[in-house]
Amino acid sequence: MINLENVPAVFNEAGRNSRWAGLSELKEVHIAVSGYSIKVGEEITFPSADDLNKNPKKYIKILDARKGSQNKTALILVERNGRNSWFNLSVLSRTAYDDRGNIVDIDPLRAEMRLMNDDCERATSLLGKTLRGADVLHAYQRDFDPDTRQPKDTYSEADFVQIEVVE
Repeated sequence: MINLENVPAVFNEAGRNSRWAGLSELKEVHIAVSGYSIKVGEEITFPSADDLNKNPKKYIKILDARKGSQNKTALILVERNGRNSWFNLSVLSRTAYDDRGNIVDIDPLRAEMRLMNDDCERATSLLGKTLRGADVLHAYQRDFDPDTRQPKDTYSEADFVQIEVVE
């Protein structure tokens, strides 16, 4: 169970316009940034709907993707292997590609998550559930221009942790 008296700090949070948010505020936020992801063998349990209803602005933080960025990212407080931790909701809609730039589903969960409208729907569908880092998929990721942060039409090899819902 998530202990609201022991909330971990967010790495590099200073200067990133961090704020607590309610679940509905995720309808306006999404950027595919990694960090606070999941490793093979890790288990992450999302708060229950009841927990969020009791403390609506104690589980989600919205902040700049990095200092000075216009882009936002959303973190949700979870239990990771029995301890409080943060999880980046953008991990749920992460996309992999083949060597020609065609989308490859990383796992069935993320194939389903990509069809949802926003991080609010994704988070709501996982309330009270546990995810496990299952295996690794070797595929490609889109390259980005380091100066403009805009996507390029090139791809580089990458490994993606596949996620499964623990039943």
